[in-house]
Amino acid sequence: MVINQGGKVALFDLNEDLIAQTATELGESATGFVVNVADEDSVVAAIDQTMQKFGAIHVNVNCAE
Repeated sequence: MVINQGGKVALFDLNEDLIAQTATELGESATGFVVNVADEDSVVAAIDQTMQKFGAIHVNVNCAE
């Protein structure tokens, strides 16, 4: 897993409990943000916070139902 090799993970989801649980399971290299992908301001704010925390975004994976 990339996170075990120094990767960082930012989780975006509406479900605060799920992202908190997943970030905890992944460890210090992961953080979660409550984001509504249908709201551009919400997405921009989470991207800004991710950039502040990690400095860059190199890969983006979108999974939505």
